[in-house]
Amino acid sequence: MDPRRHQDTATGECLLPEPWVLNPLVENFLGSDFGRSFPFVDSLLFEETARLAYDASDQSDSPLHLGARACALAICAIASTRIKQPEEVSRIDAQACIRQAERLINRIPTDTSLQKLQATVMLWLWKGHVGAFADSRVYHVMACRILFALGGHTRVANIPQDRKPTLQERHDHNVRYEHCDLTLPQGYVELIYGPNRSSRGAGEIPMPWLISDLRLIQIKSKVINQLYSFASTKKSDAEILHTIRQLDEELERWRQTIPAQFAPSLAIRHGVKLSEHLEQSAKMLHIDLHLAYHHLLSIIHYASARCAGVRSSAKSEIHCGLQSSLDLSVEASRSTLIFLSLAVHHLASEVFWLFIFYPVSAFLSLFFNLLRSPGNEYAELDLELIRTASEVLRKMPKSDSSPEKTAYLDRIDQFCGEISRLAECAIARYRES
Repeated sequence: MDPRRHQDTATGECLLPEPWVLNPLVENFLGSDFGRSFPFVDSLLFEETARLAYDASDQSDSPLHLGARACALAICAIASTRIKQPEEVSRIDAQACIRQAERLINRIPTDTSLQKLQATVMLWLWKGHVGAFADSRVYHVMACRILFALGGHTRVANIPQDRKPTLQERHDHNVRYEHCDLTLPQGYVELIYGPNRSSRGAGEIPMPWLISDLRLIQIKSKVINQLYSFASTKKSDAEILHTIRQLDEELERWRQTIPAQFAPSLAIRHGVKLSEHLEQSAKMLHIDLHLAYHHLLSIIHYASARCAGVRSSAKSEIHCGLQSSLDLSVEASRSTLIFLSLAVHHLASEVFWLFIFYPVSAFLSLFFNLLRSPGNEYAELDLELIRTASEVLRKMPKSDSSPEKTAYLDRIDQFCGEISRLAECAIARYRES
């Protein structure tokens, strides 16, 4: 039987490839750009997972063993398609591996083992990268629930550094941070910004590219709770403005603690300094911080748009404060698109699906601002940024060209075209009136 297409002839199920196939796949994953972008595999922990996956004892159908096999199959699929592999292991049927991994996961619906968590995270990663976002969200929710069951939300400080980026999931509405221990490890800031961030000892996994800054993630949690929760809808205009100012000040205090080489600029118009001599790890940190900062600044100040005072014609102190806040939100969106257009060629192809929401969110912000104020002094600039948003998305490096990704980009092109047309109509109607 060909070990690269290990299949049960009786059931048609995809079985694990031989260990000599799996081991180099995992090694290549750990040392690859893709593995550094998504550092979800721990070499020591995976040794135990592999042992369970290949165990032929009477207990081999236990939830622990099934979860381990699902994890190994998912890693085989990801590593064989996302990373350049030797010819002898490059023809693994990735889709068959994923289908079998899903079958195994479905056989253990109530299991909350570490092996099932590993498998679920890898399936989430696969689904996200092929554009199957609905399935990806299902696996993400499942992973969060297992993490809670294992008590991982109360032992954040003990999570190895190479897995901290998993806490940065930007669309998680299942984890309430007040239920988690978010104490940062000792020396955390020095670790991510220090001169040795790219160095590693023998046998250690390289520093992940998307480590970002967990302090920024914590501020985002406060923003969601204080400005976008149901309780926040009961706040008066003055209370919302006060909350916005507090969060803005906290975000600025964070920005001022960042070393100059990584610190996000307040606003970007003509250019951005992205040193060519930086290693890819440092470049990705620089880009991630800029995009995350401007997105967070935008959503902090965008909360002012729902206040009644911002629509009032009376020039009260509250009205001026809300309008100023809304202007800052729009400026942050401009900075996002300008920065990304200048930094797009420095992106790693593996981050396409993680970063794509930044430009989409930004050009929608500019569009709604044009509808509110088509005669503002930056209307032409905003219209041009909206027109070029689709081009920026197309320029973002991609690790492959799957049908799902192509279809998604085609829909984005059509959407951007329609948004541009409507924005032009809004400006033209204003000038005619």
